[in-house]
Amino acid sequence: MIKRLFGKVFTPDPAQPQVELRASQLDMTALPILTARELLEYVGYDATLSGVYRLVGLSEEHFDTLYRQPTYGFALCSQLAPASENNHHSGPGGLLQHTLEVIENALHIRRSYQLPLGGSPEEIAAQEHIWTYGLFIACLLHDIGKLFRRIQLIPTYSGGRTGFWTPQDGYLSDTNAVSYAIAFNDVPYRSHQRLSLTMFGTLIPKPARAWLTQHPEILDQVINYLWGEEYESQVIADIAIQADRRSTAKNLDIKKPASRLPGAADSLADRMIKRLRQLIDEREIKYNQDGGMAWVTGEYTYFVCRPLAMKLISSFEDTGTSGMPQDPVRIYNVLQEHGFAIENDDGGAVFKISIEHAQGRFSHTFTCLKFKTRLLWRAVRLPQPFEGTIRELGADKAPQSETAPAPSRTRSAPATSSESAPVEHEPEDWASVDAAPASEAARPPETVEDDTDPFADPVPSETAPDSQPALEEDQVDAFEAEPVSAKTPVKSAKADNDTGSYEAAEDLGPATDIKSLDWTDDVGTAFLDWVKQGIHRKTLSVNNAKAGLHFVEEGVFLVSPRIFQHFVKEARLGNGGEYTKLQKRFARLKVNLKTKLTHQNVHRYTVDTGNKQARLNGWLLPYSALFDEGQELPKTNKFVRASDDE
Repeated sequence: MIKRLFGKVFTPDPAQPQVELRASQLDMTALPILTARELLEYVGYDATLSGVYRLVGLSEEHFDTLYRQPTYGFALCSQLAPASENNHHSGPGGLLQHTLEVIENALHIRRSYQLPLGGSPEEIAAQEHIWTYGLFIACLLHDIGKLFRRIQLIPTYSGGRTGFWTPQDGYLSDTNAVSYAIAFNDVPYRSHQRLSLTMFGTLIPKPARAWLTQHPEILDQVINYLWGEEYESQVIADIAIQADRRSTAKNLDIKKPASRLPGAADSLADRMIKRLRQLIDEREIKYNQDGGMAWVTGEYTYFVCRPLAMKLISSFEDTGTSGMPQDPVRIYNVLQEHGFAIENDDGGAVFKISIEHAQGRFSHTFTCLKFKTRLLWRAVRLPQPFEGTIRELGADKAPQSETAPAPSRTRSAPATSSESAPVEHEPEDWASVDAAPASEAARPPETVEDDTDPFADPVPSETAPDSQPALEEDQVDAFEAEPVSAKTPVKSAKADNDTGSYEAAEDLGPATDIKSLDWTDDVGTAFLDWVKQGIHRKTLSVNNAKAGLHFVEEGVFLVSPRIFQHFVKEARLGNGGEYTKLQKRFARLKVNLKTKLTHQNVHRYTVDTGNKQARLNGWLLPYSALFDEGQELPKTNKFVRASDDE
């Protein structure tokens, strides 16, 4: 296929001269116009791109056309431009170096994916190279739009005349310019992103573009990513974003002012981090104490999300600083995208942590941003670690309440004092209303973890009554009072929640033998197959109070941790406590929908039956993952809807 498409190939001229330049030798007001080979060598890469060549596994001739030609073109466009004014890769050649790092990072990450997701072995083998190439294009072009507005190359011609240039004007080396300078423009956040897409037809060879048009799913993902629609671009965006953040985090130049170009101003992220340092120096930030904003383990410091964002916003307002974001989520994203806030396992910025004082004086659960302590505190004034325990939640072994032996039944006791009540400055903790009557809704809620199941069977207690009253028989048809066995066909729900209104797929194949699994198998895919077969064979409870599945407007809602614990127990992979291990394996499939604002796996839904309410946490799958194209979809459960702040 590749030979038939490309025929004649591009081979770089091997006779290009080599150059040895150092940043200290450069005149930043009259930078030399270099060849592609000189530029690659300047940023530490060999001219043959041998690292990329080994990762893509193509023949030499086709690698020249598909990879070297557009990479050389990118180098000629970017010249010695930095990737940022005052953050990562801010020295000469930073944009080229960052782009090459992102490409190599992405190609390494891509090797752990079988694409297309859910494809047959034949499809995966046939599309191996085109998926790799689509990812390469996304990474190559993701920052080139900066050269149009944010970081401009100003050419100088003989006689000292200067001009205007963008990558659409051709390579700078093809003009009559003798040198160039670099200017920085103050432009809106991410204004460069969509301009990157304009270079698709310029840098990507014509036969390669024709090849991509034969695979519209891949082309759509590449275009959506470059257009800024990260959620529409799916797996291409997931890999490219991971690769970008790895490169950014490892190459922060904030402590290397000598490497920056003249005229470089502080970026938005730089201003945020500098202001945070100032607040710490001025002791405006309380840490390691009840009611504090920050918690220090030693190497890392966790800042409670919303209080941190509001503190930064108010601080900038007090000093009259303009152009700062007012949306807390935007602040989280900026700090993460520029490599200051450390990303979690899901690629997001937010961590869930539990705090417990060594003497038991207080304990809390927070959503936080995570930073390296040395990035924020002066070396001579590093803070002492917190006297107690700080745990990141969601690890293989989920933390459990002392009174709840099983994770599915983990609940905090009702608050009885100011020490154990939920901290007021952390509104992002989710509370379980436990199907309480509406008249009791004003009572202080109980704190639950992200994956705590509000409909789990209550833990028996000698001192406290059952905290979850049974639903009344006449309350809702969709929530049957009796539990439904997963091994017994589920009766169709009544009225608007008829789960039997769709026809099962004609060929489901043999039932998955999950009892033969162990953790060395692909348990994520086995879980997905088990859910699909459970829905179509009607062996899984759906749309009732004991169900692990609900059909909602957005897709199929998997109640967590209930449905994951159910699978772990039935597959004999453990007693249910290993459900977080299953969730991590399942997340690698990249089939679930993430939250729009924070890009997390766990969604918050509300059960509202009119006179009773409860909160549900869970994962969301698109209907296309479980139902065939053209197949009639089930009716949705009108009592379960996404929370207003989801």
